[in-house]
Amino acid sequence: IMRFIHEYFGYEKAIDVFKDKEEFEAHKPDVLVRDTDRLVEDILSEDKNVLYELLTTNKSSVNYGWDKKTKQVVKARSKDEIHCSYNLDKWSPKQPIDLPKQQRAGILTQPSWLVAHSLNTENHAILRGKWIRERLLGSTVPDLPITVDAQLPEDPEKTLRERMAVTEEKYCWQCHEKMNPLGLPFEMYDHFGRCRTTES
Repeated sequence: IMRFIHEYFGYEKAIDVFKDKEEFEAHKPDVLVRDTDRLVEDILSEDKNVLYELLTTNKSSVNYGWDKKTKQVVKARSKDEIHCSYNLDKWSPKQPIDLPKQQRAGILTQPSWLVAHSLNTENHAILRGKWIRERLLGSTVPDLPITVDAQLPEDPEKTLRERMAVTEEKYCWQCHEKMNPLGLPFEMYDHFGRCRTTES
């Protein structure tokens, strides 16, 4: 079952997305993936409304570890501030943790999924929207035409949303109208999966 969950949601790929540790030292993708695995295991063990819970729960394991000797929840990485990836002020041994409902809802807002569907230095709203269109809604997006140079303009003064305006040209919008509106809501998170209210 976990293999299917990994193949379907793809959040374990967060480990393969290189991020600059100097930009956010607390980023530990292997722990984020294990936290999401633990959340999935908890939902599966409850065996009630599994898909609904996977997509809507605001609970999460955060830097979860288990001490076999004391039989208590401990930090998986004791010196790391992994709770910052979830916008939490501190770590709690009471797991799973209730995350703010206005910030998190299900696997698609877990830092592991957000990182897995991002680039090295920024978000990828188009990729996230394509995933939702194809995986969650069961639709299709046509392959990229060979005549199209699929690069967003580089401009450090503009947000990703502003740079994506080029995809709204008539020829491009035929496909992007199926992806952009689904991926842009995830711009409320940065490419480390942290909730944000501003960009740049």
